[in-house]
Amino acid sequence: MKVLNRRESKLFSIAIIAFLIIIHIFVAYILNTYYSDSICSGSSSIIHFHPEINEAGSFLNLKFDINYNRFVFVFMAVLGLFASILFLLYVLFAREVYSAAIYVILSPVFFISGCMGRILERLIWGYTFDFIAVRNTGILDLCDLYLIIGCIALVMTAVYFQVCENKQTRGMNREERKRFLKEINKNFWRSLLKH
Repeated sequence: MKVLNRRESKLFSIAIIAFLIIIHIFVAYILNTYYSDSICSGSSSIIHFHPEINEAGSFLNLKFDINYNRFVFVFMAVLGLFASILFLLYVLFAREVYSAAIYVILSPVFFISGCMGRILERLIWGYTFDFIAVRNTGILDLCDLYLIIGCIALVMTAVYFQVCENKQTRGMNREERKRFLKEINKNFWRSLLKH
């Protein structure tokens, strides 16, 4: 797996985030322009493409009967975006243990892209244009796919971080390990504030 230096990591992250958001908004624009609001029905396949303007959050509505609330949505999206950015910065700056292998960067990159794409979708059109219908589950769009990919990458990242930490802390007792990890986090904030 290719390991990127810090400058390459930043450029790669920004380029992929911009690309994914452009794809997300372009697809939403095409769907909004060329498809009318319709209900996902009439297909016998497990997964089918059938656009639906979704004001309320289809998966939450179908599975948990949760009504859409604009403030809650904005709060969750902004919180998710903030957490994703912080995660990406952690990967980029805490390099004493975590070298920035490409797949380590993918998780926060997809989370950021999904959150920003969804926020822009709501700001531009006022609704989400879902178009991928999964039988007995709900309907989703590119944002949801980004978040699913991000979750898969997050599992890979967690395994990678654990392996890196185990290599660095092999032979340390519990107290030494705690001090070591505390020092990593302290160095991260120090390095972040310098930039």
